[in-house]
Amino acid sequence: MTVDIHVHPVLKMGDYKSFEPAAEMLLNCMEIAGLDKVNAMPWLFGGDIDEDAVNFMAEFLLRYMAKRPDKFFGMLYMNPVLPIEFLTETVKKHILNGPINGVKLHSHIRASDRGMEPFASFLEKHDIPVLIHSWYMFSDEEQGNSSTPKDVAALAAKFPGLRIVMAHLRGARFRGVQDIKKHKNVGVDTGGTESEDGYLEYAYRELGAERIYMGSDYVNQNGRDFPVALGRIESLDMPRTDREKILGLNAVKLLEKRSR
Repeated sequence: MTVDIHVHPVLKMGDYKSFEPAAEMLLNCMEIAGLDKVNAMPWLFGGDIDEDAVNFMAEFLLRYMAKRPDKFFGMLYMNPVLPIEFLTETVKKHILNGPINGVKLHSHIRASDRGMEPFASFLEKHDIPVLIHSWYMFSDEEQGNSSTPKDVAALAAKFPGLRIVMAHLRGARFRGVQDIKKHKNVGVDTGGTESEDGYLEYAYRELGAERIYMGSDYVNQNGRDFPVALGRIESLDMPRTDREKILGLNAVKLLEKRSR
């Protein structure tokens, strides 16, 4: 089973006509690369993630999952600074009582911020996995509200039962791997820009195969395509059982619905 845990179908607010061509292109790319399944996280390009946007992305994701339930897991792109009542009701509707598998968070607030705690507590209570954008930028100005691996580690320490995927091994680098190493509830995906030697080998040695997820950050640009993501894993010398975990078994274990 080969599963890409980090895939972003890009959409524009209210653009329903784009669904079919985008879905067909994604399915075609998956077939060419030999992917069995992807974790789709529709991303609203160039707009604020307000309540209307979250609802639209949920509708778009549900269309993907209904079209080919055998091909798509799904995480709903959410904004943790929105009212907690809206966040929890949306999760109940689409995840606890619907087919969506988890939550995707980007750069609205750092994972270490106390403002994250109400939503993180709710996700932990209901055993809902979360994938968090993370990257070490080169300046405080660039970093802004974007979480660093250190921020993700702080959240993991507060909520040890929360299952977290820290996005972008390339942006975490060696320092980020060490940030999360002692927090067993955090894994890392391999997505994000072009490949560079050393990072995956280091993460594999420090974290083990069980905490690494194959991811492309697919948006069809900047080296974020499926062959590059697969090549990262295939190029590393490891036992077949470990390779299978990273290529997909870890993602299946994380994302498959559990009885609650």
